[in-house]
This record gives sequence, C-alpha cells and structure tokens, in this order.
Amino acid sequence: MSNRRRIIIDRLMFTGPERPPVSVQFHSGVNVIWGASNTGKSFVRKSIDYLLGGELPTLPPEGKGMDNYLLWLTLPDGQKVTLRSSALGGDIYKAEGHLQGVDEGSPGYEVFSRKHVSSPNVSRFLLSSVGYREAQLLRNERAEKAPFSLRVVMRYLLIDETRMIDEKSLLLAHNTTVTSEDKGLLKFLLTGVDGSSIAQVRSGDQLKAAKEGQIEILSQMAEQLRKVIDD
Repeated sequence: MSNRRRIIIDRLMFTGPERPPVSVQFHSGVNVIWGASNTGKSFVRKSIDYLLGGELPTLPPEGKGMDNYLLWLTLPDGQKVTLRSSALGGDIYKAEGHLQGVDEGSPGYEVFSRKHVSSPNVSRFLLSSVGYREAQLLRNERAEKAPFSLRVVMRYLLIDETRMIDEKSLLLAHNTTVTSEDKGLLKFLLTGVDGSSIAQVRSGDQLKAAKEGQIEILSQMAEQLRKVIDD
C-alpha cells in the first residue's frame, strides 16, 4: 500500500441552530494544538474520535447550544467528504463535499452505523478508502477472532498527552501486557497477513459441553427406542 494513500483531516466543526459555527482548521502536515489546562485540547481529540466511531464526549460549558459535530475529510483519491453526528449520540451521517450541514438532501448521503460489526459503517468506509480489506485478528491462543476495524487501530492514531509522556510502549497503553490481538494487529499492518485461515481451537469447557450434548441426544434416542421395544 502506498504511503501516499492517507486520509487528511481538514476541519472539525460544531454547529447549533442559534449559534454561529465554531471550527478548528487543520493543515497538511503536522498540526499542534496547545494551550493551558481545561481549554479544550482533549475535547478536540475526543470529538474527532467520536466522528470516527468513538464514544460521545461531554460538551464543555462553552458548547451550550451546539447540537452537531462535523468533520471535513479528504480521502486518498482527492474526494472530499463531511461526517456529521448529533451531540446526543446516534449514527454517523456522510455527504460528499465539505459542508456545514448533512441531511437526506445532501449529495452522496449515507447513514453509517457506529458499530463496526454492522453494515454499512464508518470504519469499513474509511479503511476501504485507503486500501485495507476486511480481516480477522487473532484474540488469543485458541484462535478466537475479532474483526479488524478503525476502533482497533485508533488507539495508535489518536494519542492523548498522558500516553505521550508515559515511558511505556504504546502497545502497553491499554493493557498490562502485549496481547495476541496487539501482535495480530501489527502483523496485519506490516505484512497484510491476518488470522482468517487459522481454525479456532475449542476450549476445555466447550469440548465438555459438546460431549455432554452428544450424551443427552443419545440418551433421548435410547429412551425412544425403549418405548418402541416395550410396545
């Protein structure tokens, strides 16, 4: 995959019915958001994450009267899109072009589920635009799998200041040890090989339950046969 296949964040915007839009403009390259404590730096990061499928952030007092979050993006092919989501939560809405509002009449209007297991969803839309295919990541040694999604990789894309100054590896920022899923994610990102072809190994409890189920079925068959013989 070419290094030039990237998604550019152009602007984060907040709108309300009786307030002028408030926006944060970004530029190509490195962008630095700086300021004193409690001035909204973390809120900007959480708002971007929210429009990419994350959790709803709490509006600060300065956000009173704002009811929509919007994110302007430029996709690898140069296509400009706007993502919108309500300040009360819910689905993510997409339209073509950089717009201050997105509704059913907007060009290229689509509704994306916030859950990466549903379809269509914002994760699948954005990952496919940069060339990623659908993949399965190994979660543990028994080869249980989880789908590769934007939520899985987001923890390495949007980093808060606490994690920046922490001396631990980024891989340990959300777990005390490096997990099978972490290893599977890095392997997929670096090589393109995922865990789809590996068969899942059943646990001891699952094998026991399967045997007990088979015994129960055989017992029922034996009981029915006894009734036939008795008759």
